[in-house]
Amino acid sequence: MDQLIESCRKSNHYPCNLVLPQQAQYDLNNKKVILRNLSSRTFITDESEARVDFWEYRGHSFQHATVTDRQSLREHLNLGNQRPDELPSSRFIFLQAPHSRAKLLVSEDMLLDLLSYFQVMSSIVHALESFGLDAKKDFQHCQFEANNRLQQYEAGLRVPELKRSGHMLELCYSLRSVERSDSIEGRTTWSFKQTCVYHSFDVSTGLTTWIVIKGSDLFKKRIMDTSNASIFPGIKSFTTVSDAFASALAVQLIFGDWTTENWRWFVNDLEKEVQSVTRAVTFKPVTPPAAALSTTSLDPITPVANSTLSERARSWACGQLSRTSTGKTFLDRFNIENPVPRPTTDVLSPTNMQASQVNTSTSHDIRREEESYFETLQRVKALEERASEALLVLKTTTRILKRLQRTYADLSDDEDFPTVIQKDCKRKLKQFNRRLQDMQDVLENEALRVETLSTLLVGRKALLNSILDWRSMRSSNDLAVQATKSSLKMEDMTSHMQDIADRTEKETVSMRIITLVTMFFLPATFISTLMSTDIVKFKENEKVYSSSALKLFLTVALPMTFFTFCAWYIVYWWVNNRERLQRARKHLQEKLQV
Repeated sequence: MDQLIESCRKSNHYPCNLVLPQQAQYDLNNKKVILRNLSSRTFITDESEARVDFWEYRGHSFQHATVTDRQSLREHLNLGNQRPDELPSSRFIFLQAPHSRAKLLVSEDMLLDLLSYFQVMSSIVHALESFGLDAKKDFQHCQFEANNRLQQYEAGLRVPELKRSGHMLELCYSLRSVERSDSIEGRTTWSFKQTCVYHSFDVSTGLTTWIVIKGSDLFKKRIMDTSNASIFPGIKSFTTVSDAFASALAVQLIFGDWTTENWRWFVNDLEKEVQSVTRAVTFKPVTPPAAALSTTSLDPITPVANSTLSERARSWACGQLSRTSTGKTFLDRFNIENPVPRPTTDVLSPTNMQASQVNTSTSHDIRREEESYFETLQRVKALEERASEALLVLKTTTRILKRLQRTYADLSDDEDFPTVIQKDCKRKLKQFNRRLQDMQDVLENEALRVETLSTLLVGRKALLNSILDWRSMRSSNDLAVQATKSSLKMEDMTSHMQDIADRTEKETVSMRIITLVTMFFLPATFISTLMSTDIVKFKENEKVYSSSALKLFLTVALPMTFFTFCAWYIVYWWVNNRERLQRARKHLQEKLQV
């Protein structure tokens, strides 16, 4: 008793304070650190919110008690002041939370007091990692650990005052199953839930202890209802050690039943969702993505071969070049059959505007169709991950049930296990093993269904990928065809634009020559016209040639011609210099901005 009291006094050092641990010291130190790290997210800090339920068999019936703080917990356990006849033969301790992702309704100090008082094996620390805020969804973590302390050198702490002989069987395991969550928009949603069970059974006194950790009060209600029902007398019979052992087997089956009860309906809903998501897409006819866009493409510019510069200017101003009767396109010149049809009406005509709207609507439909394929692929991937998680939970839970079955089956052949219990509970053990085997069969069948469903999802995901690849290939082919047609159009337009440029260059040279000739003769023409008027008159004589008139004409005409060319050059230089300065200023501003 003194060792237990000292261990409880050092409860804040759990699990290093265990009196007779079966783990190395470094392992206990590591688990102590893990437990301290869990404090902020797993346990409440305000003890006014605490609630720890005790369901204890005293006398001839179960009694319910609730403690709400550390002081009331210590008073309830009453360490060192209890008489053996006042101790409960069986004790259930329920640690629960409002939901699976909420903190447990127990403070860290209260939990450490409980674990120290009952000398709970340290493996429970790893099970606690799956509870609390932001707990990891480690579906693969379903642990099982059994300590067989039947031999004398393996016995636990002996406390006769508390009916503890030290010869006991200890189990600590975690289980996972699927449960219905709140319905969303009339649909049933499912989530994977976990529970942790610690059980110790003293083979000498029949003292039974259970610590059940669950994110709800599910097991508390089930165990209380079962122990109060008259149709289950075995769960509340503790007259002998054999009766207590049989009662422990019955409680183990309650946890096992929970692992199997909802899988059938979960897999059914998963199958329905897979069919609803994939059937419409994977079995409907697949249409090419560009098939609906095979309408006549519009050409906004129809180049011409022969037209005057003014006609071209007017056509470009209107946004469209007209085709002349003698003009030939690029396709006509190279005798390419089936040329791309060109419209004969205005691009902005009501007919073409309506066609453009149809093309836009069709493009939106195709885009929505493409998005539906990708959305379906995403949902299939999510369903595949969900099936993988379910398969993992099924396999790990089956493994835990097998370990539990093997543990109790080995007791039948254990020489250190009391013979009286083996004899009295032989039939109960066979029934227990048979029930556990039935549960394993159920889980294995559901795992087989999930595996089949996963195979179906893999196949349909591959089909969706093939459809998307095929549509992508068809889109690439259509784009290649359109690019070829566009390149032919651009080549045709380039050829005609080059023709226009050549003609424009020739006309520009001609206009320069005309301009120079005009500038050369314009001043003289102006002077001769002026001299032919009455403004300037010469005396009439009989001579045909007048040197004075010629001298006057040249005196005025030559300077006028010279000044005309000078003025033209000055204006030309000024305009070019101004443009050069503007370009230099713009270039400098761009450098400064960079």
